[in-house]
Amino acid sequence: MNKKKMLWILAVVILTGLVLKVPLNPKYGEIRTDREVEFKVFGFANEIKVDDNLEFVSPAVKDKPFVFDLEPGEYYWKADNSFLIGKFTIQSEVNVALEKLEDKYRISNLGNTEVDLGITGNSFLTGAAVLGFGEKLDLELENGSVVTVGQRG
Repeated sequence: MNKKKMLWILAVVILTGLVLKVPLNPKYGEIRTDREVEFKVFGFANEIKVDDNLEFVSPAVKDKPFVFDLEPGEYYWKADNSFLIGKFTIQSEVNVALEKLEDKYRISNLGNTEVDLGITGNSFLTGAAVLGFGEKLDLELENGSVVTVGQRG
């Protein structure tokens, strides 16, 4: 390939990056459970806009590094004011761990969303709590107690 043709290709690639700002990550239509999202763009971007509305009526805006911590839901994103838009979903994931300690139990929320806890003993509700994302709660349970877990909301 001759030098003139290589320079022409290089100029087209650079101009494309300046103008288009193509969304690369997360991929269009991607479904994920991780709440921390790192955005990557082909092109030179100064900021990323993320919104749950395609019209970007109330976007979250961030400069580099393009990392957001988002709640489960469906999102649209773009670099700067590009007309190219990405779309992805963060699915809710309920995941708890119950650990036996010396004289009590510890329940930990390992999922990516808040959970409702219900505690019953002798067929009666004896306690309830909301366990936030990443939170732990120590419980003193009687024999025969049942802990139920459900997604909040």
